[in-house]
Amino acid sequence: MTQRRKSKKTEAEPRRVNRRTFLAGAGAAACVGAGLWLRRKKFSKRDKTKAEKQPVENPALPAGEWRAVWVSYLEWAAMDFSSADAFRAGCVQMLENCAGLGLNTVLAQVRPFGDALYKSQLFPWSHLCTGVQGQDPGFDPLDILLQEAHGRGLSVEAWLNPYRLRSSAAMPPNLAENNLANTHPEWVCAVGDGLYLNPAEPAAADYVVQGVAELLQNYAVDGIHFDDYFYPATEESIDAAQFAASGAADLAAWRRQNVTALVKKVHDTVKTADPTLRFGISPQGNPDNDLNSQYSDVTAWLAAGGKNRWWIISARRSTGAMATRCRAAAPALPLRTSCPRGWRTRAQRAWPCTSGWARTAWAQVTAAQTRTA
Repeated sequence: MTQRRKSKKTEAEPRRVNRRTFLAGAGAAACVGAGLWLRRKKFSKRDKTKAEKQPVENPALPAGEWRAVWVSYLEWAAMDFSSADAFRAGCVQMLENCAGLGLNTVLAQVRPFGDALYKSQLFPWSHLCTGVQGQDPGFDPLDILLQEAHGRGLSVEAWLNPYRLRSSAAMPPNLAENNLANTHPEWVCAVGDGLYLNPAEPAAADYVVQGVAELLQNYAVDGIHFDDYFYPATEESIDAAQFAASGAADLAAWRRQNVTALVKKVHDTVKTADPTLRFGISPQGNPDNDLNSQYSDVTAWLAAGGKNRWWIISARRSTGAMATRCRAAAPALPLRTSCPRGWRTRAQRAWPCTSGWARTAWAQVTAAQTRTA
């Protein structure tokens, strides 16, 4: 597998993209990339000695604009996993497309359902690879993706869904024996036909953090990315026992604390592995829904101490509201934005935004941002 790199060639100057040629790539949506709480944890003697050295800038990480695209499990479902060569060919086509559009970062969903599109001792193989969760495809999709992306000057951030194990009875159709829903049912809460790690279970959160550490140790990814899935529901029943045992008085505040605790642990794990790596989160474009429905306290994350840097990648109606909230929460922090004006993309196809809302979102974000050198 592709081990973590010590250095890479300097990234080429990004190309200009006009609307007519902006016709593919992975889904660009509201994305807040963040360095959260850059106050590092205490290292072991070995790690501490390493950390005391001046961090070497990672040339794989884009300077200036961060032009990222999402490759979700929906795109993987359309890829050919029948062999390593077939999968590589699909990756080459997709990545050439991304590079040709002037993009510089791929957010690749490698753990969509408590599983993995890479070799893991903690999570079963994804059903996307063979149709059966837990079945080894005979090659390592993430390793191939990293080889081909880095060879084209594209950085890759591993996109993880921290809590979701199953979104419906059919997705995924069957769970492997070593899926956490089977090995640790006490960590799981059910919402409809969906199964999720319970954000109120500290042991489950620790397992998520272990998964991040394993991924960073074994693969030369350029960052870790979370999507906007945190608490799966607002019903009091999903964590009533844990809330009662906590002694807390405010359920919503306690749930936000649970999510924030996980976010901080993951951040610290990423920065301990390599201070130059990014840890990003893509909350919903509506900050009120984030706070009160999924209990993700974006404002608190922004206001946390440390030398933070934030990006917003815009393609949602309410991204302007998010940018304004970010600026109000942390007026001194640089906020960078990038958005394909008037276009929304998916992995291997694209279509124009007929409503014009993407152009509106871009204008709102641009008005809210503070430009930095």
